[in-house]
Amino acid sequence: IRVPVSSIKRLGFSDPDWEPFAEDGIGSTGVYALAFSKIVDQEVYFSVLIPHNWKLGTDLHPHVHWSPSDTDTGSVTWKIEYTIADLGGVFGNTSEESVSDVGDGVVNKHQVADLTNIDMSSYTDPDDIAIKLLCRLYRDVSDGDDYNNDAFLLEIDFHYQVDAIGSREEYTK
Repeated sequence: IRVPVSSIKRLGFSDPDWEPFAEDGIGSTGVYALAFSKIVDQEVYFSVLIPHNWKLGTDLHPHVHWSPSDTDTGSVTWKIEYTIADLGGVFGNTSEESVSDVGDGVVNKHQVADLTNIDMSSYTDPDDIAIKLLCRLYRDVSDGDDYNNDAFLLEIDFHYQVDAIGSREEYTK
């Protein structure tokens, strides 16, 4: 399940900025990425609908694709806060998963940080295929984060197990 940065929402406060990421070396406009500050926690919001080919009851494996903005080798702490509900269900209290990932010391290197798995073991009913997650991703600069510059967010994705091409009916596995 891919969540491109172009589809995430910023609320106008605690937002990362779109900053220059790379250009052609002779003055082009270049490409931009979301830069999460070292100074203050910054956050983005998104939602995910679990695909119908997901194997009921199996964990989701969230990952943050990111790049260091300089040669620092400190750790960046990424956290995801989320709530889950199946179709007709009620969104409950949020849960949180985190990861601390070390910058490799190479500017703009594509890195991936594996967050803690999201436990989906309570979703085993064949009617549990229209599951929605509402999420907040943020850089927690006060929880072991010692990378001393901006961290560029490239994408968020979730790996998951499959057991079918899709569902047999519109809302039933």
